Amino acid sequence: MKIATTLFSFVFILPIAVAQEFTEPSESDLMAVNLNFIKMTEEISMSGAKLDCSEDGVVEAVKPEPPKERTINCICELPPLKESKSSLFESFIGKYESSELDIITGNDNILHGFIQGYDNLKEYDGNDRGRTFGGGIDYTLNGADGKLGIKLDSTGFARFTPQNGWLRAENGDYYLNYREVNTLKLTADKYISKDEASKTFVTGEFKFTNETDNGNLSRSVQQWWHKASKDALGRNVIQYRYMVEEKDRNTISLLGGFGKEWVINLGNWKCDLDAKVKFGMSVDNKKVVSGEIMARAGGKLQHSALPWLALSTWIQKSNGFQGMSTESGVMLSVEKKISNVIIKPFIGIEHHRTELDRKYGTDGKPYEKYHVLGVTIKY
Repeated sequence: MKIATTLFSFVFILPIAVAQEFTEPSESDLMAVNLNFIKMTEEISMSGAKLDCSEDGVVEAVKPEPPKERTINCICELPPLKESKSSLFESFIGKYESSELDIITGNDNILHGFIQGYDNLKEYDGNDRGRTFGGGIDYTLNGADGKLGIKLDSTGFARFTPQNGWLRAENGDYYLNYREVNTLKLTADKYISKDEASKTFVTGEFKFTNETDNGNLSRSVQQWWHKASKDALGRNVIQYRYMVEEKDRNTISLLGGFGKEWVINLGNWKCDLDAKVKFGMSVDNKKVVSGEIMARAGGKLQHSALPWLALSTWIQKSNGFQGMSTESGVMLSVEKKISNVIIKPFIGIEHHRTELDRKYGTDGKPYEKYHVLGVTIKY
C-alpha cells in the first residue's frame, strides 16, 4: 500500500512540477528515497507471510504453504570388505581350543636313583646299562578340526666297553660306550569325521633321528648328575669315561596313515581310547632305504568319584630302520586346575623290546623296566 500511495503522489505532483521551473533533487533527497526503499524491502522480506489485498483494501496475511517432503536415496559404492586371514595353523586345525606341553624324563633307576641310598632295595634298581636315561619335551596344538605336534627326545643306551682288557681307567672311572639317540618329530592329525563319541582322522609324521657316541644332551646330563652326586652329596656314585665306538647315523622318516579316538562312558567310569596305524619310508646318511610301519593303541580310565586321578596305558609295535620293536607302558597322573591352566604330574613304568635295548642291555637281562617322571601343562 505504501508503494501504491507513493506512486500516486508522484503521478499527481508530476504535472505541477513540470509546469513550474524544474529544481534538481539534492543528495539528501536521493539518500532519503533510497533508504525508504531499502526499509520497505526489509519489512516485506522479514514479514514471514505473503501480503495480499482484499477487495475492500484490507491487507491479509497469507500463511505460506509448508514445503513438500522429499525422500533422497543415495547409492554409495563401498570397497569390498577384507576377510580376516586365518593363520597357517588355524587353516589346518580349525578354531584353536587348547595347548599341551609335556616334560618327560626317564631312567632305568627307580625315581632316578632315589632308592640307591637303601642297601636292601639296591637289587631292584637299574644298572646304567641298556636304556639308561632320557628326557624330552612334547608340545601339541589342539583345534576343532585337528592337531599339530612337535617332540624333541634324547635317550641314551649304554654298555661297558673294556680298553686293552681293563674295565676301569687309571682314576677308577668305568669305560662306557654311551649311544645317544636324538629325535625330532613333527606330527599332524586332520579330522575327517567328528562327534561327541568319536573322531576319525588322517595322520602324518616327519621324523629326524640322530644316533651318536659323541652326545651332548642326555649323556651330558647323566655325566653331570653322577659327578654332582659324588662331589656335592658325598655319595658313592659310579663315574664313567665315555668311549666312541661307532660313527654317527642320521635318518629321515616320512609316514602317513589313519587313526580313531573313542570316548566311552560306563556308568561312573569314563574311558578314552585311541588307535592309529602309520606306514612310510626312511633313508639314512648311507642312503639305506627302509620301509616303516607302526601300530599304536592306548587308553585312559577315570572314575567320577576321583576325576583328578587317571590311569593310562599304551602299546606299540613297529618295524623299520631301527628294527622290530614292541613297547608298552602304564602311567598314573594327578590333575590340578589353577585358573585356566591344568597341571598333571605323572609317574609311570615302560617296557621296551627294541634292537638297541637288546644290543646295549646286560647279558641275560637285556630288557629292563624304564621309569618315567614328568608333568603335563594344558592351557
